Amino acid sequence: MGRLNPGCRALLLAVAFFLPLTAVAQDAPPEILIGPLKFRPSIQASVDQRNNLFQQTLEDEETDARVDAVGAVLSLELPTRRSRFVLNYTPEYRRYENDVIPSDWVHVADFLMELITRRDLELVIKDSFEKGILEVQDVTGGEGTFQGDKFTRNQFSLRTRIPVRARHGIQIGAYSDYITFDTDELRATFFDVDGQGLSGGYFYDLSETLRLAGEARLDQVEQEREPFLIFDPGSGEFVPLEGSDRRDYDFSQYTVSVEGNISSRIHLNLRPGYGQQDFTSAPGSDFSGLLLNGTIRMDVTSRFYTELNVNRRPTASFFNVSNFFINESIEARLVKRTFRRLRLSLSVTYQTNDYPDPVVLDLNGDGIDDIPANPALGIVAGLERRDRLLRGAGRIDFAILPGRLGLFLRASYSERSSNIAIFEFETSSLAFGLKFGWLGPQDHGI
Repeated sequence: MGRLNPGCRALLLAVAFFLPLTAVAQDAPPEILIGPLKFRPSIQASVDQRNNLFQQTLEDEETDARVDAVGAVLSLELPTRRSRFVLNYTPEYRRYENDVIPSDWVHVADFLMELITRRDLELVIKDSFEKGILEVQDVTGGEGTFQGDKFTRNQFSLRTRIPVRARHGIQIGAYSDYITFDTDELRATFFDVDGQGLSGGYFYDLSETLRLAGEARLDQVEQEREPFLIFDPGSGEFVPLEGSDRRDYDFSQYTVSVEGNISSRIHLNLRPGYGQQDFTSAPGSDFSGLLLNGTIRMDVTSRFYTELNVNRRPTASFFNVSNFFINESIEARLVKRTFRRLRLSLSVTYQTNDYPDPVVLDLNGDGIDDIPANPALGIVAGLERRDRLLRGAGRIDFAILPGRLGLFLRASYSERSSNIAIFEFETSSLAFGLKFGWLGPQDHGI
């Protein structure tokens, strides 16, 4: 019989060590009390087999790799009668088979404060920090197929709702988003991002469970990267392409939202609107048009619900001269829970990415193509890039010892087609993992 791979050995050792402890702690309280604080520590270990990890188009260039991960999940909560404070921290070590990406630690931390006063003034502060490893996609949600870069991202938001009358009020928000890449190997590919935003609006409670709101928001975003180099025949050297190192923009959004329960079984969160994205330091097109973000959920039973998510918005791009692409997606999701033990989740997503500007091969306008044409791959001057992505995913969570020990199995498959052949790919993933410690319902996926 063959030897077990290191990931499987780590899982078996973890189970052998922690299973007796979790069994002994089965009758312990659901959290560790530290004064008024509730503390939930747990450990998670997983083995994930990735096919075509780097989303390559050509089959002979695909890289299949196993990713072993072991980490802790530390949750600290301070609940009060009408408010709560939550801090979560997850350090995780990832090992990539054959070092296709250097193994390293990933750190994720989230802070949430929800404060409601006696006069129903609401204040919500969120902060999310991640120090991670870029695997297959741009962390801004873009189109990248490059890998191995380390990045740091911090997202902050503050929102307050101030009642003016019994059912009316104003809402004010402030936001920031910061991304930086820690290595220089692929710095010409990705943008460092520094963005801030402010919003203001008015809300009206249609009922005790349904709220109508209108809001205006303005964001100012700076994007900076290493300049793209092109060949200069005059000097015989590669020189920076003017304007390729920055794509700063102002983004104004005007939205109307409806959020709450339409009935005892149907929950709606719909936010249509209009957006204007003006780029101040790039030659490509600006965006103006419809924005849409929405979710409708129907509780079929107390343990079974379906969900539909829709989205339309511009997303920052580094492809050729396009400043952005229009991202439109629709996702159908089904979740089934069986008593306290089992949870099944299935989803299907269809996404389109449309780029506004035709491909330009002569980037500096000197009459010489800086990017070689290749009609066989779809690299042709004047072509407008169009991508289509289909993704299916499933996950099973099983609570072996509810509140103490659980396992999960997840699988996914993605296929992207494009009128530029080098951006097409198929990729899949199959993962198995264990969680043990002081687990809440969300840790079991229940």
